[in-house]
Amino acid sequence: MLSEILAKEGFDIDRKNIVIKGEGIKEVGNYTATVKIYKNIKVSVDFEVYSE
Repeated sequence: MLSEILAKEGFDIDRKNIVIKGEGIKEVGNYTATVKIYKNIKVSVDFEVYSE
């Protein structure tokens, strides 16, 4: 879902280039993902998971 949200914001990032730190998302809360945007360029993206 994170790659879909980034696409809506104008960033075409393949989901294989997104790594979520830790053991994955198992509950609501704040998380950090590392996104590889080009060969040796990576950025950290903070995001929040919440229930609908």
